[in-house]
Amino acid sequence: MAQSYNTTAGVRLGTEWGLSVKQRVYESFTAEAILQTNRKQNETALTFLAVDHKAILSRRLNLFFGGGVRLPLQNNVNALREDGFGVVGAAGLEFTFAKLNFTWDYLPVFIPSALSFRMQSAMSIRYVIQKRDKFSWENKNKNKKLFSLPNLKKNQKK
Repeated sequence: MAQSYNTTAGVRLGTEWGLSVKQRVYESFTAEAILQTNRKQNETALTFLAVDHKAILSRRLNLFFGGGVRLPLQNNVNALREDGFGVVGAAGLEFTFAKLNFTWDYLPVFIPSALSFRMQSAMSIRYVIQKRDKFSWENKNKNKKLFSLPNLKKNQKK
């Protein structure tokens, strides 16, 4: 198992800056939503990512990789044409300590309408809203013994 949280939320600071919410959805997989803006290029976008985490030494330190989509949030038609829908890759390193989650990520974005690539890199600092709980599928078949003897003490009368 890779990460030590179920839900985190915080800020993302880098080539773009914004807000990030990350939710564990299955074993080592998370879904992330990023609302970000780039003031230099006067653009705002919403990015959805699905990533897989691989633990390094412990579940508090892990590598992740995955991908998703980028949706522009602009009303200007020319801006939408030049900076439209994008396909996003994701790779990075994550560390969780106490109730804080630190992430460095690299997000290459391909924008098909403009036939262009953009590179994003940022550091996210998130607060752990919900620590990791075991989901129902993780509790199945845990601690089951192949063979077990009946508990005779339960059946004895006092």
